[in-house]
Amino acid sequence: MYLNRMDGKTDLITTGCDNLNHMPNQYTRELYQLCHEKLSGDGMICQVLPVKGITKLEFGALIKACSQVFPEVSLWYATPEYLLMLGTKSSEEPGICQFLLEFSGLDMQKELTTIGIPSPESLIAHMLLDNRQLRQFTESLQTNLDNKPVAEYSHMISTKTDTA
Repeated sequence: MYLNRMDGKTDLITTGCDNLNHMPNQYTRELYQLCHEKLSGDGMICQVLPVKGITKLEFGALIKACSQVFPEVSLWYATPEYLLMLGTKSSEEPGICQFLLEFSGLDMQKELTTIGIPSPESLIAHMLLDNRQLRQFTESLQTNLDNKPVAEYSHMISTKTDTA
């Protein structure tokens, strides 16, 4: 994995849901700890989460794993098929200017448009759950751990090939 070989710190780590769909057991608290270590002080992780083919328990386990490591986590609507989970090292909610700055580089690379987000500005109005709400949602759920992965997604293969 690139993060294990990476020297230094970075401001932004992104993950698409293709890797998540194929290797969901990799997205554990331990992975988020590695991401936390590799981020700069103002760093942010942005993970695309699928809406379909995932159970509430699996979805909550991924969010709980991230929120046990990052002090500030929020969930954003991206498209009918995808949500974005943002985690920051700072316990302060990210400001609009910081948010636009972090995501402007992604937009230039067409990363956002490939998942249906025309601009970083259009995403700002789509916050679904803030940090407090996410923690309440996952309070009674298990955490996705290396030695006890909750998110397996074995049913994802059949839902991708279904035509109905």
